[in-house]
Amino acid sequence: MEIQLAECYQTLATDRTLAVELPPAQTQQGGVDCGLFAIAFAYELANGNDPSDVSFDQGKMRQHLVQCLEKRRLEAFPRQLNTARFNKRQTYDIGLFCYCSMPECWDDMLQCDLCEEWLHMACEGLKTAPKGEWLCSVCRPPKSIGVRYC
Repeated sequence: MEIQLAECYQTLATDRTLAVELPPAQTQQGGVDCGLFAIAFAYELANGNDPSDVSFDQGKMRQHLVQCLEKRRLEAFPRQLNTARFNKRQTYDIGLFCYCSMPECWDDMLQCDLCEEWLHMACEGLKTAPKGEWLCSVCRPPKSIGVRYC
């Protein structure tokens, strides 16, 4: 998820940190209904509603979606009667690194011994970590081009 957020919003980062605020919302029980909740939240947003004000009846959501697909018409997902507020807003900071301004989680990282920048090995064109001191492509001097002097 950090990668997807960074790909979409890296231009909003400050000091190589992307601050992401998660609004309060109902969380699913179990690990298989995230798609249902994503569709239900998207439906609420598209209809001008705040998903944090809605408590869905998770036991009825799957069958409701099947019926909507059969009718070829998306309708509001079943709700529970309770209108309890959910968790408070949470903020997460995602650190962005390298020239690509992406999180560290998608590749092995190396730190340049000169500029101390953390870089993805793939962005530096490396498959294995070099041994000893290492300089990134910006800090390393250009290779000699083999000019001969007379």
